[in-house]
Amino acid sequence: MERGLPTKALWDRLPEIVRFRDQPGMTETYSFAGAEGTTELEGQLFRQRARPSKAVYLFMHPTATVQLLPMPEALADAGLHVLCASSRYPRNDSALIMEKVAYDMGQWVRHARESLGYEKVILVGWSGGGSLSLFYAAQSEHPTITHTPAGDLYDLPAARLQRVDGIVFIAAHLSRAEVLTEWLDPSVIDEFDPDTRDLEFDIYSPDCPNKPPFTADFIAAFRERQRARNRRITAWAEEMLATLRRRNDGETERAFV
Repeated sequence: MERGLPTKALWDRLPEIVRFRDQPGMTETYSFAGAEGTTELEGQLFRQRARPSKAVYLFMHPTATVQLLPMPEALADAGLHVLCASSRYPRNDSALIMEKVAYDMGQWVRHARESLGYEKVILVGWSGGGSLSLFYAAQSEHPTITHTPAGDLYDLPAARLQRVDGIVFIAAHLSRAEVLTEWLDPSVIDEFDPDTRDLEFDIYSPDCPNKPPFTADFIAAFRERQRARNRRITAWAEEMLATLRRRNDGETERAFV
């Protein structure tokens, strides 16, 4: 051991699998779900060898796997018990339904208490896990959501999500919707022809008339154009879902890039 550095705690990395049947009537196509409706979640418990604990720190992200990230390992090195949990959508943002991820987090919270024996569960929200943790906490205390944004039934009040004992935020963003909107290129005019652009907002084009440092007025207009593109995409998606429901020919979804 180097002088001045604390001794790392000894801990084991243990696999954890949570299996459950989802709400009646729900069908999963892209997640870890069996043909008979059983959903399987994978995770890892970082358990101390010589330091029992009544509390566990639960890391979870909507789609990322977190067991190899430095912060969970650092907490384990410091002597804490850490549960790294995955949702049913590991490494697959295209299939993500956030309401189902909140349900998955609820299964992990329940597993930590009822199967692993911890009395207290503290959520650790890193990056996108921050808004997920806050969303979960809100729905566990005052559940309100009964449908997904697509209009499909998904009853979180019926899930009886267990409350947690605390939340830690690490470099957490405010919301997934806000971050994705801020990543949109507002110069795109036609979603089906991305080469057709509004040059005024195409800031990576050498021909764009607006150059850094950008004015406050331009940034405000840029952000508004991002929100407008978000709304256009949302309106198209809602209209397409409504069309598929009216046709009722077996096609229930349609992908687009």
